[in-house]
Amino acid sequence: MIIIIIGVILAIAFLAGVIATLRYCRRSKTDLTPSVQDLKFEYDAFVIFSSQDSDWVVNTLIPTLEKKHGLKCCIHYRNFTPGVLFRDNVVDSVYKCRKTLAIVSTHFFDSNYCGSELDFALHRLMEKRDDSLVVIKLDKVDKRKLPMELQERSYIDYSKSVEKEAWEKKLVDCLKNKVNK
Repeated sequence: MIIIIIGVILAIAFLAGVIATLRYCRRSKTDLTPSVQDLKFEYDAFVIFSSQDSDWVVNTLIPTLEKKHGLKCCIHYRNFTPGVLFRDNVVDSVYKCRKTLAIVSTHFFDSNYCGSELDFALHRLMEKRDDSLVVIKLDKVDKRKLPMELQERSYIDYSKSVEKEAWEKKLVDCLKNKVNK
């Protein structure tokens, strides 16, 4: 009888130890994983846009963000590393920037490059759940062309005169805030 009691006590102690170890491991993994907010970013924004929209990006967006507000943007034509695969440059840019700005227009969806860049930005958004992807709708493009993951998210509609007045403040506030987690 005593042997049975000792066996039950040892079994309970063993199970308690296993449960405690599992809880500790689960907690320590969570605690050791750095949050996106703790990461150091090289840029404030990676800008995805069609070359056909480059006039607005180069003459309006970039000067507004960089010269007027002191933000740092990653732009493919000046920041991608020559000789590196396009895909690798995009992935690197998406993860070393606090946010990715998708300048969506009718031209955007005609570009394979924009589609690839958007896919990588969406991957980070879904993986990290960090609200890192911001859409600026430049013209009257149908929002149903956006991937399903973005159709229900808020965006800046530069094509509407009401929002055109407030786009700068909304975007700068978004970029200067930490990434939501």
